[in-house]
Amino acid sequence: VPDKPTHLRLTRKGDRITAAYSHDGGKNWTSLAEQRIALAAKLKAGVSALNNTSRENIVRFADLKIGK
Repeated sequence: VPDKPTHLRLTRKGDRITAAYSHDGGKNWTSLAEQRIALAAKLKAGVSALNNTSRENIVRFADLKIGK
């Protein structure tokens, strides 16, 4: 992922979860993956970040929206 602001989106429709990203503030989305997973009707959601290197990682969560 380039070193610039990146919007990430997870969308759930039934048992299908789609992941996508945007580098233009959410105007255009590029699909990353789609997976079918059996999930309960109601879920708890949260966010996290992982740096899989020894470099320092700074993450900022902004404009977080969780909804139907």
